[in-house]
Amino acid sequence: MLGRHVLSGSRGPIAQLNPRASFPILQVPSCRFKTPEGALRASRRCSLRHGLPSSSLLHASSNVAGVLDPNQNDVQEVTRPGFNGVRAFLQRLWAIFQIGAVAAVASALPGLFARQAGLSLTHDRRPDVVDVRGTDQGLSSSSSCSVSARTLRFACASAASSPSTSPTVNVASPAAAAARVAARKAVPFSRKLKYRVQEILAKKLAGKLFTVLLVAIPVIGMGGLLYKLTSGSTWSQSLFKAYTVMSDIPGADACDEKNIPSTIVANLIFMSGLLTFAVILGIVCDDISSMVQDVRLGNYQVLEEGHTVVLNCNKQLGSVLRQMAIAKEERTVGTFKGPVIVLADVDKDELDAITDRALDGLKLDVKTRSGCTHDVSDLRKVAAEKAKTVIWLEPDDGDETSVSARRQTAIASLKTLGTGTLNSTHIVVQTQECTDDLPTGLPAVSLAVRCPPSHERTKLDIVEMYDAQNLERLLAQCALQPGLGKVMAQILEQSRDSCEIYLQGYDQLTGKKFSEARRFFDQAIPCGILRSDIHRMELNPSENYVIQPKDRVVLVAQSLKAARLTSKPAGEPSPWVKSVMKTPVHDKDTNILVLCFGTECDEFLAAMTEFSHESVCIHVVASCKPANLPKNAGACRVKFLEGNPSSYRMLSRVGLDSMDSVVLSGFGDMTAATADAQVISSLMQVQDLATKASREVPIHVVAPVNNPKSQEVAESLVSEGIRERMPCTMDLILPEEMSSGVLTQVAAVPRLDMVFKDLLDSQGVELYIRDPSLYSLIGRGSTVWRDVMDVVRGAGETAIGYIDKEGTVHTGPVASSTHAFEAGDKLVVLAED
Repeated sequence: MLGRHVLSGSRGPIAQLNPRASFPILQVPSCRFKTPEGALRASRRCSLRHGLPSSSLLHASSNVAGVLDPNQNDVQEVTRPGFNGVRAFLQRLWAIFQIGAVAAVASALPGLFARQAGLSLTHDRRPDVVDVRGTDQGLSSSSSCSVSARTLRFACASAASSPSTSPTVNVASPAAAAARVAARKAVPFSRKLKYRVQEILAKKLAGKLFTVLLVAIPVIGMGGLLYKLTSGSTWSQSLFKAYTVMSDIPGADACDEKNIPSTIVANLIFMSGLLTFAVILGIVCDDISSMVQDVRLGNYQVLEEGHTVVLNCNKQLGSVLRQMAIAKEERTVGTFKGPVIVLADVDKDELDAITDRALDGLKLDVKTRSGCTHDVSDLRKVAAEKAKTVIWLEPDDGDETSVSARRQTAIASLKTLGTGTLNSTHIVVQTQECTDDLPTGLPAVSLAVRCPPSHERTKLDIVEMYDAQNLERLLAQCALQPGLGKVMAQILEQSRDSCEIYLQGYDQLTGKKFSEARRFFDQAIPCGILRSDIHRMELNPSENYVIQPKDRVVLVAQSLKAARLTSKPAGEPSPWVKSVMKTPVHDKDTNILVLCFGTECDEFLAAMTEFSHESVCIHVVASCKPANLPKNAGACRVKFLEGNPSSYRMLSRVGLDSMDSVVLSGFGDMTAATADAQVISSLMQVQDLATKASREVPIHVVAPVNNPKSQEVAESLVSEGIRERMPCTMDLILPEEMSSGVLTQVAAVPRLDMVFKDLLDSQGVELYIRDPSLYSLIGRGSTVWRDVMDVVRGAGETAIGYIDKEGTVHTGPVASSTHAFEAGDKLVVLAED
């Protein structure tokens, strides 16, 4: 036997160890190497792969044989037997036959071949290459070899250092063998070039420009060299020429050369420059366009301070932004200073669309960001900790429990960020009703204010504004006092053509009585004092109250400019003013019909009973009896009639001719469009029934509408009905606009929340619609408005405007203006009863 075999197959030993050599030699007669260098590379790979530094390999082929000496680094030639062409051809043919036989057997009987011979046969991607993989019991791991028509490659191990120990062969896994085969395949140069270009284009703009610069420098250098050789110019002249021609600098000419070779070189440089700068221009334009697009649609962090942050997106967002833009123009410098950042869990495109529609023609810097309104990282993204004002809008989505949890977490997250530590911050929280009185017992806003407690240096002011609760109270007041809805709309909404409430301090008025301070205003009406000693708002203060240094005056004015003091006080009132005595007001019997179109009218009924006096009778018509219908309504009386409130027959059976006001409520279960349609339909029915009843006094309709276009349609119906002698008046309330106006004014001046809460509360000072005859104003001709205010102040009330007989509301008239009061005119006053 020649030696102990290392790798065995079904046909006997494949590789043998030759003991007669001076050092161990592994003979692999089936492998062919064209040159000794090939044998050297294969031996090194085999030795490194299997950890055989002390072994030697002999690779014998048909025409070359070589020995790798472990003490040398090259291949020593042993034998070079000569073969004639026929023998060599037969040997190659026999090798091809063996390959075909093995492939056929492996394809037909893979399972049997694997079990008996311990080999598995797979085809390489190339059709002339076959990989033979197998596992022998004497081997420690799977062996692998690749057989082709040109080369049969075996990966094997040599003998161990001890000659008595059988050598162990460690052969690579099939995955590694496949990776080696793939690595041997040459990658085309065009593919490598394409890959490099793609890598360059994936870089940032600076990297792309730097790469183009690296390409341009060799062009300038090579072009300068060629131009120097062809034109005979100096190096500096040649390089400058190449740069100017490549950059197409004005004045450079590629045609005005001394000879043809230099002209050709100059034109080649020019064409190279066209390509180079075309690439630069394309890269720069594309990156700038992408950068602008990313910025417009981006969600990057805001780096602002003293700005305004609006959290969440509901149906009032557009109205809030629009009124904020108007308030920024009309109020003090610094109101809503900086941009307004809107953060909502809505797509940024949708937020941008809402902003664009709301601010059509108005100037307000609004930035939108998409994110979670109670997440600390998203709040930090809009710099909420540095904001001057934060407005939290009540989300439209989600149930009451989830909204409460999000509200509490948002306040806690703002306090965690340190909001109010850098500067004074006001947080206006919009809720549906006062969270301290919720019957569900959900956490109140006051709990979030108390827990966790703020640092003593934190200047954080949190104000809660009630949305739905204020709406129900407003509807109740409008039902009892026809025309109050239009007055409230002018006062509560921030608009350019109406008056709002302002809070301003005046050092010049310090130490003066309120009766004296009033006479320093010509275009504004002072109606209250924010007292600094007790931190409480007083509407209709005493005429003898002395203004303190830090007191602030409550004014009704069209803008802050109108609230300026005159240089000197107005003169004394007319002599007849002091002789006028107000006629006492006697409550008259009032019948109010309430049409409930849904199940959610309990809050409105509670507000009605709160504001009503003992001469009021409330008739409720609903499909089913409200769950919390007041049984003992205090001063007023409540009657329930079961029926369809949208039925014409039901309205005629109720006795509409005896009603003073009709209130439409309970639209919570309807969509906005359906609710508005129901309002217009009911208005038409009331008009027709009132005409048939031959009423002399117009019936008053009070209802909320969602779309201003619906309000226009209803006003058109009423105006047409008046011409056709269909007596009907109405107060249509836009809840979203009024609520947005209150939020905007409170966000601009946080202490105004006390004024609005007082006006919409049954206790304290409220707005009333009075008959001028109570103050002996009818029949006096043109009366100066300052005299009117003095007359009303004599009764302990404050006149802030009037409604003429045509229904036009005039709030905050100029003190020097005049008006002749007639029958049908109304005064708007602040009073306690």
